[in-house]
Amino acid sequence: MVDKAGKKEYSGMFEAVIESMQDARAEGLEEGLIKGRKEAQEEAFREKLITAANLKKLGVSIEIISQATGLSPDDIEGI
Repeated sequence: MVDKAGKKEYSGMFEAVIESMQDARAEGLEEGLIKGRKEAQEEAFREKLITAANLKKLGVSIEIISQATGLSPDDIEGI
């Protein structure tokens, strides 16, 4: 049987394990959010490039495409 001192020792160990797991979970969630934001920004940029390419094919000026998409003229010229 475990005496009172042993129970306190085990209780403290379990609390430390639980806290460590909670910290790891929070860290993983934060990393996931950062990765998701980065992927969303990359997708938005790709969509802007597609829009710019379509506008460029239609003969719209680079200046107007830049104003409409927020892309730099250099990005648009490189399409």
